[in-house]
Amino acid sequence: MAAASGSPPPSPPSLPPLPRLSVAIDRGGTFTDVFAQLERSPPPGAPPDTPPAVETVVLKLLSVDPTAYADAPLEAIRRLLGRLTGAPLPVGAPLPTRHLRSVRMATTVATNALLERAGTPTVLVLTAGLGGVLAIGSQARPALFDLSAARPPPLYTAIVEATERVVLTGPDRQTPTVEVPLDEAALRADLRRLHADHGYVSVAVALAHSYAFRDHEAAAARIAAEEGYTHVTTSAAAMPTVGLVARATTAVVDAYLTPAIRGYVAGFRAGFTDPSLEGVDVQFMQSDGGLCTVDAFRAFRAVLSGPAAGVVGYGRAAARQHELQRRVVEAAAAAPSSGAGRGDTAAATRGGKPLVPPPPPPAVIGVDMGGTSTDVSRYAGDLELVFEATVAGARLAAPQLDILTVAAGGGSALSLRAGLLAVGPESVGAHPGPAAYRKGGGGAVTDANVVLGRVLPAHFPAIFGPTADQPLDVAASRAAVGRLTDELNAFYAAEAEAAAAERGEDGLKAPPPPPRVLSLEETALGFIAVANEAMCRPIRSLTEAKGHDVRRHELAVFGGAGGQHAVALARSLGVTTVRLHRYAGLLSAYGLALADSVVEVQSSLGGHLGDDGAADGVAMDALASLEAAARAELGRRRVAPEAVRVSRYLHLRYEGTDFGLMVDEADAAAAATAAAAGAAGGGGPSHDYAAAFATAYEAEHGFTLRGRALVMDDARVRAVGAAATVLAAASATAEPSGVPGGGDDGGSGGVVDAPVAETTRCYFDGPGWVDDTSVVKASSLVPGARIRGPAIVVDPSAGATVVIEPGCAATVEADGDLVVSVPREVADREEGPLDGSPTTVADGGDVPPSVDGGGATRSATAAMVAAAVGGGGPGDPPPDPVRLSIFGHRFMSIAEQCGRVLQRTAISVNIKERLDFSVALFDATGGLVANAPHVPVHLGSMQAAVRYQVDRLGDAWAPGDVLLANHPSAGGTHLPDVTVITPVYRDGVPVFYVASRGHQTDVGGATPGSMPPFSTTLAEEGMAVESMKLVEGGVFHEDRLVAALSSAGCRCVRDVLSDIKAQVAANNKGVTLVGDLIAAEGLWVVLSYMRHIQTAASAAVRSMLRRVSLDAGLPPVGTLRATDSMDDGSVLAVAVTIDRAAGSGVVDFTGTSPAVAGNTNAPPAIAASAVIYTLRCLVDLDIPLNQGCLAPITLRLPPGSLLSPPASAAVVGGNVLTSQRVTDVLLRAFGAAAASQGCMNNLTFGSANTSYYETIAGGAGAGRSWDGESGVHTHMTNTRITDAEVLERRYPVVLREWALRPGSGGRGAHKGGSGVVRTLEFRAPLTVSILSERREISPWGASGGGDGVRGENWLSRGGGSLLRLGGKATVEVVAGDRLRICTPGGGGWGVPRN
Repeated sequence: MAAASGSPPPSPPSLPPLPRLSVAIDRGGTFTDVFAQLERSPPPGAPPDTPPAVETVVLKLLSVDPTAYADAPLEAIRRLLGRLTGAPLPVGAPLPTRHLRSVRMATTVATNALLERAGTPTVLVLTAGLGGVLAIGSQARPALFDLSAARPPPLYTAIVEATERVVLTGPDRQTPTVEVPLDEAALRADLRRLHADHGYVSVAVALAHSYAFRDHEAAAARIAAEEGYTHVTTSAAAMPTVGLVARATTAVVDAYLTPAIRGYVAGFRAGFTDPSLEGVDVQFMQSDGGLCTVDAFRAFRAVLSGPAAGVVGYGRAAARQHELQRRVVEAAAAAPSSGAGRGDTAAATRGGKPLVPPPPPPAVIGVDMGGTSTDVSRYAGDLELVFEATVAGARLAAPQLDILTVAAGGGSALSLRAGLLAVGPESVGAHPGPAAYRKGGGGAVTDANVVLGRVLPAHFPAIFGPTADQPLDVAASRAAVGRLTDELNAFYAAEAEAAAAERGEDGLKAPPPPPRVLSLEETALGFIAVANEAMCRPIRSLTEAKGHDVRRHELAVFGGAGGQHAVALARSLGVTTVRLHRYAGLLSAYGLALADSVVEVQSSLGGHLGDDGAADGVAMDALASLEAAARAELGRRRVAPEAVRVSRYLHLRYEGTDFGLMVDEADAAAAATAAAAGAAGGGGPSHDYAAAFATAYEAEHGFTLRGRALVMDDARVRAVGAAATVLAAASATAEPSGVPGGGDDGGSGGVVDAPVAETTRCYFDGPGWVDDTSVVKASSLVPGARIRGPAIVVDPSAGATVVIEPGCAATVEADGDLVVSVPREVADREEGPLDGSPTTVADGGDVPPSVDGGGATRSATAAMVAAAVGGGGPGDPPPDPVRLSIFGHRFMSIAEQCGRVLQRTAISVNIKERLDFSVALFDATGGLVANAPHVPVHLGSMQAAVRYQVDRLGDAWAPGDVLLANHPSAGGTHLPDVTVITPVYRDGVPVFYVASRGHQTDVGGATPGSMPPFSTTLAEEGMAVESMKLVEGGVFHEDRLVAALSSAGCRCVRDVLSDIKAQVAANNKGVTLVGDLIAAEGLWVVLSYMRHIQTAASAAVRSMLRRVSLDAGLPPVGTLRATDSMDDGSVLAVAVTIDRAAGSGVVDFTGTSPAVAGNTNAPPAIAASAVIYTLRCLVDLDIPLNQGCLAPITLRLPPGSLLSPPASAAVVGGNVLTSQRVTDVLLRAFGAAAASQGCMNNLTFGSANTSYYETIAGGAGAGRSWDGESGVHTHMTNTRITDAEVLERRYPVVLREWALRPGSGGRGAHKGGSGVVRTLEFRAPLTVSILSERREISPWGASGGGDGVRGENWLSRGGGSLLRLGGKATVEVVAGDRLRICTPGGGGWGVPRN
């Protein structure tokens, strides 16, 4: 693997003769952007050492234009070579390579093929028994409220299960051992048949634990090649990391897409006279922001090729700016001290040293806004990488830049949903495109900008209409947005009429004020604001959710539509500097010209870190070997040794956890140096990886796990060969110059106003139409030019527009970048009205929260809260539809960010990997405001938990308190689900609550995992807490929680304690974010829109109920009924009575059986969760989920019934079994879908010191227009399954079978989804419990569809005969025993077709 140590360094590449061309090409889906540098001989008479003259040329071509050329990159090079040599080349003729210095490319070929599922038919080879690994995947459905539970189809089309098995042995289960050798003959026969009979030529191989033992995969690859397969990918060669699903997916993506990549590259090469491109530096951009050679370019590393180049572009620009600033400081330090009196702080020195230290590396947010989506990223001195991410539905294990994508671009469709403005995710596409494109398209973001005068047809390419030579159609844009305006105003007029009628029935209520009528321009501006807020959500996820203050960043905006939104985005985020690169329209191509060549290599390790924090010899040898291999590869790319930078990492994790961190060797060396400096006598290891890991872990989680050993999983090396392009050399040698705009001493000759070409009318938030908005042509700008807003900068050649809003100013820097200064708005906000007259209470950033809450401030705040939760005062104005839509995003963003904090800081598999948690925001009464799409069974039940504590504690709440509860009578579901509640105070008054609920690994009770199948009382199920002040006055009372857990018999107290701390941290994040929102918008505004959003959700549910009533043919007040039975015969009965006029309903479970002596009793919060989930699914609109969904509903639960049991009743099964059955019976009443598996198939096992819990997927019920999904979680859960390799590494089990259960779905015009088969072999004595349903009564079909097949649970003792366990069982197992779980299928819909 390592290169020979004595091999000579590679000779530097020889350059082609002058003139020569260096070209960087970003081939996107719509346009191909080109950045080129043409080198020519110096003018005659120049000194001998004069460098070549360099001309920079940029081009933008259509990526597909078959009438003009066959390939856009080749066409670009043809045009550039003609310009370089002065001899135009004919279209289509092979291109000479004599004058080509370098070609760098980014391409969407792989991305588009993945999105369109247009790759090469692929065979997947898996370990025998594990054929369902990718078909089931994580078992989670992508859209929580989509009853079809549809997932992207698999990329492979044939599976071969190879007879082989590698297991992990040793005391720490780290040693790979061959249990069953690979049956090469059988594998060869299977591959030969598929190749001969079906023509397969591409194969992916992913065998269990191949990250640690590659021989079987290597043998399979050899056999495939011998049998005629032309492309073979093995998972360990692609990415040797633990995690079979991600590694197998990565291998499949590579096998599926790389033939397309190779085909494209071959076609590109064929366009030259010398297809080998000998002597030309040809490299492709990878998803990690590094370049690689053509031969090393692999599909799984290419799916973010274009976006990654853009990140490199703005990142390098930021780094260059930082370097120039550093040089300015150094120059000032070296200057005579007399220069310090000019008022320039950077130049002020004392003793030759600057008073102001060099600036830190800039923190920059990148926003790449294209036609259908926007990519956001972050740069803070280094490219930020992730090592596993989901792209186009494929979960890839490969280093890639941390780029988040949101469906908000210029072509994103505008729509209305229950009175809320929505942008995307649908797109109008390139054809027909926005209405302005003259092709009959619908309204899009581009149309809104046209209506507002922000896109000027006279300064935009005239390429539209049937003949592709007409300008943008302003009238069509106004008509499209006008239709939406009329629809929006009509909706709110109808709402106001209904409200007036309701108030008229109550003579004590004054009539409501008339609704606000929006103008065409206000609606257009509203859609722009909603699009901007949609882009802000991923930006906050990359910053605030990770502990970075978004306001301390610059905004680097690029892409075709970015300049139209840049300043508005900055205002929304509180960012004061926006940077638009001089090549913002083609920044990815520019980034390519600056990018480095990168090699990433990795290998699996194993074993523990030494007690002194040092790595053992095996790890260090692995790092050395990987470094040698990486340097050798860069040498083959003709990178000089002195241009190579190497970073070496160990992937470490605490024993007993699955969250690891890559620890840089440099950080480990620094930690050791620091330790030696502080130690008496010095000494110690040269690298302290343990200390470096602890520092990084605490920064990520807020705490460390002391006393736990550190496991070494992987060694990784990243080698970077510095770019040797003309542009890179120029950037490296650039001299610092002053930045215009800083005053007379700016160093560039002062500031001049940019020439105004004309003025135009443009619409802005606040002033409305501004008739004298300046229009400035980009071609007229020079360094030092200043543009005062309002203004529009136009670049017709690139179709780019930059909007500079009133109050802002832009300056052209010395390098041509446009920098916009956005003043931070600090405005007093007036609160109220509460009684029809304004109040004088100011909130926001001017009045600090009062901890003691005394005086008028407290009473006014309390009055605001009471008015908001009570429905508002009589003079309360109607909601602004635009702000209503934006606040929906803001509230949901808070819940999402808290969820990410909880996942990031927790340590258990349940929360970090299975995602069995929820975080939500609640109003002052405990009503749900926003719940991120986490676990459905938590939706309504968390509201009950918060309301219980609000009512119970009353004034006993105090700032700094955090409550913990899990008791069913306190709004709990089952005892492992622990809720942590934190109040948000303002002026001594609780105005909101943030709550998180996480499924804890163990809370005591009769069996490990706290899920005893045969519990009859709550006391048998573990710790039960009605109300515990976990944090009181800011003091964390760990002793209270430890005592409660220990007395209940918890088997892993420290793990539970860590996860509870993570919940507290997530809540604290929510408190901060809510406080920021109140400071920005004012308390009364936030409270009002909280209520308005709940009202909007209520209106959507009322509309749905009216529609259901009509579709079902019900009378004005009519009832839908349904019943079902649990396996023990208990009846679930529901009657849904709909009042069509009122749009209300009564959901009555009278007729449901009494509570049982077992544990399938469901606390009332469970039924509430099932109802709110069902209603949200039936609304079928992307509306916020909150308390408003339940407002039109009266829920009746018979006391003492299965759904309202006594406080002491056992309930562990009610949360995971009965909840599913309640949902099924509700959907049956509404006639919405056939029954799904009706179960979560809860499996727990453990011993005195370990515990494991999982829920297992099954079949989804079919519906009127869809087949049920197979092997997926449905309805009230959406938790992931633990990866097979992670499971076997952490616990004494072997996963013998993990597959779909064919034929288990019900027949019908639409078939029910199949269940799964999961077989575990135990390797140590354990207590095993299974808690399941639908083992006696089948999931029913609907409208003539067949029933799904019931589930089965079997136990095999030592490989002998099978013993049927029934639906609920606890057994003691020993090594060699096997448990086989067959989950139910879903019911079919409609009479089966022949």
